[in-house]
Amino acid sequence: MISWIQSTFQHHFKLVFAMLLLVMVVPLVFIYSASGGLGSADHEMRERRVFGKPYTTDADRREFALDGQISAQLGGQPFFAPEQVEMYTFFRAARLALADQLGIPAPTPKQVEDFIMALPAFQGENGTYDAQAYTRFLDNTRNNPIYSQARIARIIAEDWRADQVTEAVAGPGFALDPEVRDQIAAADTTWSVYRATLSLADIKPAGEPTEAELQQWFDINAAAYRNPPSVQVSVVDFPADKYRAQVAAPSDDDIVKFFERNKASYAKAPEATKEGEAPVVGNTEPKLEDVRDRVIQDLMARRALDAATKAASDFAYVLFDKKITRGMPAFDALVAQLGTSVKPMPPLAVTPQARNNPVTREALSLSEDKPVSDPVVFGGNAVVLFFDGRADASDAQFALVRERVLADVQEDRRRRAVAARGEEIRAQVAAAIKAGTPIADAAKAAGLEIKGWENFTRRKLPEDFDRSVMARMADLPVGEVSPMAALGDQGTFVIVTQRKEPTITSDDPNYADARTAIMRETGRIAAQMTLTEMVRAERIAAGIDRPAEEAAQ
Repeated sequence: MISWIQSTFQHHFKLVFAMLLLVMVVPLVFIYSASGGLGSADHEMRERRVFGKPYTTDADRREFALDGQISAQLGGQPFFAPEQVEMYTFFRAARLALADQLGIPAPTPKQVEDFIMALPAFQGENGTYDAQAYTRFLDNTRNNPIYSQARIARIIAEDWRADQVTEAVAGPGFALDPEVRDQIAAADTTWSVYRATLSLADIKPAGEPTEAELQQWFDINAAAYRNPPSVQVSVVDFPADKYRAQVAAPSDDDIVKFFERNKASYAKAPEATKEGEAPVVGNTEPKLEDVRDRVIQDLMARRALDAATKAASDFAYVLFDKKITRGMPAFDALVAQLGTSVKPMPPLAVTPQARNNPVTREALSLSEDKPVSDPVVFGGNAVVLFFDGRADASDAQFALVRERVLADVQEDRRRRAVAARGEEIRAQVAAAIKAGTPIADAAKAAGLEIKGWENFTRRKLPEDFDRSVMARMADLPVGEVSPMAALGDQGTFVIVTQRKEPTITSDDPNYADARTAIMRETGRIAAQMTLTEMVRAERIAAGIDRPAEEAAQ
């Protein structure tokens, strides 16, 4: 039996905590029911699968996307847009499908251990595995229904197999001599660089914006404040908790079947160990006797939600079958009989992002001709939506958006004040350096804090090097002061004092390694092209996308 190390929340590892917070707030918790339309809840839907995974209902699609979201976060992919997560998830599924075709086996405990130690989510600030980070991660996810340890254990094993696919499909790749020389030059050029920082906290525009200034801003940027089209709906809800008492206690056979169907949900993640040690990977196969109470609780919750969904579906079907509409006494009587009520919802804006929310997406499908929605499941409830009307996009009234305008104007004025101050400081420091003043003295006179690094290469960076300087120094002429980059309450300038490129020949000791690295990368690009074609074909086959020739019509 694996015993879990119970760590506290006193010193949360910031990367893991941020990752958890992001995943928990991602709006993927809304799901459709599988009822498939007005009528009986047992109505059959055409089964759809994507790379062998269920993709019929919104519940299926939520599970599919959530796997990708967690995988991306464990792998250090900073995806925030739903479209990015979706494409990452499809490419991940394509790699797993290839892993099945190629017969790539599940990882051994040692391979899982090594894989976990290399995951970006569990790296410390020095870029090496942090056992405490992994321990805290397990502790934080122990009772998380979304970010469960069982799901993490499965995703880690799948991602290991997916990585093997990339290597297998990549092929040998190729490398041109100029590319090899450019890569070595980038790695072995000798640099000396200074970073100068300026506090921006006290930089504020003079005075407050006048009403005339606010009005002028609003008039010029009126399009940014327009009210988008919206749809108004009311809702009749069917809480799952209300139907829990109606659900019969499951039999032993029901419990066993439910457990077997969902066994992966009760698996154990690899055990954390003491600081500096690798995670211990043992037998993670769950046993029913160890999780029986959880299984019963989950099964009862599932049945209660199914009962609520059936009640919502039956309600919608009765309205459809008997042609009952809102405002009729029969409608009021039916709602009262169900012990629920009709509740208005705030207007739902019709935006490109609105369709990412299944409830909003269903609301947007309603009209005078289709005034009642299919049952929708979200937040542990089943609901039926009723169409109340639509509103076209309209110009905003200044008085109603004045606070937004004020905030935008204040931000714009501060941004311009910061930019002006940055340009003033840059000119001051550049003039002093040109006049022969040492860089440190010129920076100090301008109120800057300065830090320098001398005679280093990208291949061997100083331990305390600020990596944000790296991209800015590449195209900066020697001796010049860069424009200020503002981030939060700090502005930074970069000054390059040395850039010395090496002489490169084919007998350079790094030549072979550089060629191998480039060949590996070009091989990965070829693999990506193969996966892209697989994803395109699978999305078309599943009816998610249309062929290019049809889409162009």
